[in-house]
Amino acid sequence: GAHEYSLGNVGEYLAGQAILIGPIVWIVGIYAGLIGIFRRDKNALLLICTTLPVIGFFGVSSLGKVAGANWPAFAYVAFSIMVARYCLVGTSILRRSVWSGAVLTSLAVSLTFTLHAQFNVLRLDRFAPELARTDATNWFHGWRELGEEIKKGHAGEAVVTPSHQLSAQIIYYTQRQVPAYPAAFARPSQFTIWGVPVAAHISDETRYVWTEADHNEPHIIDLAAGSNPDTFSALRDGFVVRNYYLLGQRKQMPQPSQYSSRPLQRTCATPPACRFDQSRPSPG
Repeated sequence: GAHEYSLGNVGEYLAGQAILIGPIVWIVGIYAGLIGIFRRDKNALLLICTTLPVIGFFGVSSLGKVAGANWPAFAYVAFSIMVARYCLVGTSILRRSVWSGAVLTSLAVSLTFTLHAQFNVLRLDRFAPELARTDATNWFHGWRELGEEIKKGHAGEAVVTPSHQLSAQIIYYTQRQVPAYPAAFARPSQFTIWGVPVAAHISDETRYVWTEADHNEPHIIDLAAGSNPDTFSALRDGFVVRNYYLLGQRKQMPQPSQYSSRPLQRTCATPPACRFDQSRPSPG
C-alpha cells in the first residue's frame, strides 16, 4: 500500500534526540556541525561525518515511521566530542559558560527521567490521563511482570516469540528459567548464529508469546486465526502499559530459527510466515 509521510514524526524524532542527549548539547552540537561545514573546518570533518549523516538518516526515515530515540545513539560519542571541541577550544568565556550549562542541563534531564522511570515522580496522570498512557518511560515497565506470568507452572518450558528483543527480555526477566527463541520468520539476530540446541527445549508444551505491538503483523494474524490466546496486561499505577498474548502449542506452530542437531523443517501454515525458515546445518 501507499506510504504515509508526516513531518510530525520528524518533529517527534528530533524532540526525542534533544531529550536523549540534553537540549543544550543537542542545539550546540547541530550548530557546531553546520558551522564546521560552512567554514570547511577540516579538523572537524571526521566528527561531522560520523554524526550529522547518521542523525539525518534516521530523521528522513522518520517521515514514514518514527525512529527510536536510541537508534542513532552510536553517533553521540563523536557528537559529544564535537560539542566539547567547539565549547572548550579557545578562550571564549561565553562558550565555556555554554559548556557548563550543557553539562548541568544534561545531568538534570538524565536524573529526572531516571527517577521518573523508576518512581513516577512527574505524575503525568495529574495533568491528563493520556499523557500517562503515552509516557515514553512506560517502555521500561511490564517486562518483569511478563516474566513472572510465564514462569507460573511453566518454568523450564520454552517459548517462541516474533523477535529477538522479546526473547531476550523473557530470558532476562525469568532469570533464564524459561528458554526463549525468536520464530523462523523473525529477522536475523544473535540467536541465529549462537547455535543453541533447540531440540532439547521444544516440546508439546512450547508456547508462543507476542505483544500488542506485534498484533497486526501478518504472521501473527495467521497464527492467532481461529484461536483464543490468553491475554495478560501489565499495569503502571493503574494504567495499562502493555498487553501480552500467550498461545499454547498448536499443530501449525512456527519453529524457532536456531540451529539444531538436524536441519529445521518448514511447519508454518502459510508461505509468508515461512519465508525466512531455511534449513541450516549444525555449526562445526
